[in-house]
Amino acid sequence: MSDARLTDLEIRLAWQEDLLRTLEDTLHAQQTRVGELEAFCRQLAERLRALQDDQDASPDDGPPPHY
Repeated sequence: MSDARLTDLEIRLAWQEDLLRTLEDTLHAQQTRVGELEAFCRQLAERLRALQDDQDASPDDGPPPHY
């Protein structure tokens, strides 16, 4: 194998390793963000359920004013 071809392969490998590192970092950041968004959605769902429970449990304010 010629030196030029070997150098070309080494350069390609270096670029691929850099790309792989970048993709791994991006994937890790996205996975972290997805985890945060899932936690946020759970909190919102719990708050919504609590609001619905409060609304269902609240008594009527009495008869309408025209009675």
